[in-house]
Amino acid sequence: MLAVHSEGRSTGLVNDIRNELRATGPDILVTEIVTLNEHIDQSLLQERLVATLSLFFGLLALLLAGTGLYGVMAYNVARRRREIGIRMALGAQRGNVIGMVLKEAVPVVLIGVAIGLGTALVTTPLHFEPAIRGRAK
Repeated sequence: MLAVHSEGRSTGLVNDIRNELRATGPDILVTEIVTLNEHIDQSLLQERLVATLSLFFGLLALLLAGTGLYGVMAYNVARRRREIGIRMALGAQRGNVIGMVLKEAVPVVLIGVAIGLGTALVTTPLHFEPAIRGRAK
């Protein structure tokens, strides 16, 4: 393994290093020459894939939760359609009726968010904790 430190662009330097190693002797086998950035990108490939998949499934879960919440709210409003119609006929304002419906939905959403965040915080391992302890030494 050979490490070379240089300043500037490494595009021409890779070919120069390969030629110098070949000129040194035929018994030196040059298999792969990569820059530090390429090496870091290759080593982080799996972590980036897991992070991308986690993002995708998290967004999918959020979409499903929003669709489910919409379905429950639509069902409650449809079930109370007659009551809402009577209230509107007796003079209730549109904003008051919307507020009445939201008074039932908001607590359920807040309880769900609290349970979800609490569960996520408890079940998610802290990956950065060992790194922080290692720096303190």
